[in-house]
Amino acid sequence: MNALKRPVRHRNGAMATSVLHIPLAGWWAVLKRTWTQVQADNVLLIGAGVAFYFLLALVPALTSLFSVASLLASPDAIRGLLDEVGAILPESTMSLFTDQFERIIVTSQPHSALTLKALLGVLLAFWAAGAGVRAMMTAATLAYREREERPLLRFQLTAFGLTFAALLIGVCAVIAFVAIPVAISVLPFSGMNETLLTIFRWPVIIAAVIVGLSLTYRFAPSRRQAKTKWVTTGAVAAALLWLVGSIVFTTYVERVANYEALHGTLSSIVVLLLWLWFSAVVTIMGAELNAEIEHQTRIDTTVGEDRPMGERGAYVADHVASGTGNARAIEKSASRE
Repeated sequence: MNALKRPVRHRNGAMATSVLHIPLAGWWAVLKRTWTQVQADNVLLIGAGVAFYFLLALVPALTSLFSVASLLASPDAIRGLLDEVGAILPESTMSLFTDQFERIIVTSQPHSALTLKALLGVLLAFWAAGAGVRAMMTAATLAYREREERPLLRFQLTAFGLTFAALLIGVCAVIAFVAIPVAISVLPFSGMNETLLTIFRWPVIIAAVIVGLSLTYRFAPSRRQAKTKWVTTGAVAAALLWLVGSIVFTTYVERVANYEALHGTLSSIVVLLLWLWFSAVVTIMGAELNAEIEHQTRIDTTVGEDRPMGERGAYVADHVASGTGNARAIEKSASRE
């Protein structure tokens, strides 16, 4: 009898303890609901608002990142990192990044002055660059079907922590880009150094993006935190979509579209804003996907001890999506096992 009931119990992942236990039928339901919620939540419009705040936060964020990174790596190493990232971004957008970097590094000759600039830049970035983080926190809260209920101080401290984490991830990526060539140089494969650099550097970029997105999905929404395994899928999907989409967008801008003819001197800003909008939309879609994955199972997806539904402090964890099986039959089958 149990063998006959098992397919009913798990046919849509109603008792899935991880994303690996959700069957194909369950994933199809998750993807359909995700697309429905993306439309219902006006993700394209919300992404435009988040992109605007990202644009306001961009310069202080770059100032802080480049100032701190320059204390740990040579300017040439940072330029190498920018060259690698430039492969997936439009040239006009990368020129804004490189110009800001040269303005910080080249004009700051004394090391002590650079240190002071780094400290001041960090303090400035935690507030100015935090505008983009705060906007993303609001968007993530909406994606998880929650209302912002955190006290103002807790909200600001969370934004502060996520901003610091983003800065730290960026600095670690720079360090990795410096360390990888040194490590490869001691290997007995001198003729393959360039190939090995290419192979190892891109996983660093992808890993940094996935870690940043995972932290965002776990701490940004106003709800009880989800366990790491329930935010990783959306982070990986968003990171891969962002990478592929950025490459496609860059190809389109440089080979098909002619924004300079339409927008003139503002073309660089327009292209940057479009890319920021795309990045924001992809990030929010990752949150929507994670929310629907949690919504698919009756198992507690929040941190800490398991709690019954209705006491988990998160809407998608406290409710199960329709079509995942009869609740009484599921609970009866579970109690027998």
